[in-house]
Amino acid sequence: MKYILAILLLATTANAEEAEIISPEDQRILQRGEISDGQYIGGGVIGTFIGLGIGHAVQNRYSDRGWIFTAGEAVSTAVVLSGALECIGHDGKCKSPMLAIGVAGFFGFRIWEIIDVWAAPPGLNERYNELKRLHPHAKWRMYPTIVGQQVGGVGFGYSF
Repeated sequence: MKYILAILLLATTANAEEAEIISPEDQRILQRGEISDGQYIGGGVIGTFIGLGIGHAVQNRYSDRGWIFTAGEAVSTAVVLSGALECIGHDGKCKSPMLAIGVAGFFGFRIWEIIDVWAAPPGLNERYNELKRLHPHAKWRMYPTIVGQQVGGVGFGYSF
């Protein structure tokens, strides 16, 4: 018995002009919803002390920007290790550019991540609240669908 996951995106609008007003970025903000105080503080603390985009995941923002920090910090760490391997056996006199580049990259990503995890959520919440005022009936929903006797799926809908 095979099941196929059908993803249906249904958009219904009052008129065609309203559909053009909501950009893809605004649609993502509406779909994500407001970032709660717990998500903001928890994500900020985790993003500050652990990093790797995990704080963004707590704030439900990993796909927007958190993945950048996961990739950036991982690659920077790999570059640091590569530079450190070049220095083995140099009796403390190694001047590997890879080591310096990796360290600079890692700290650059960490500083950017710490700033972003604390500074971005208030602005995103303001935009979310503004969009809710402009489109008070806008909502994303997920519902099961049945197509035929043995095929089920998940549908996503957006209406305003």
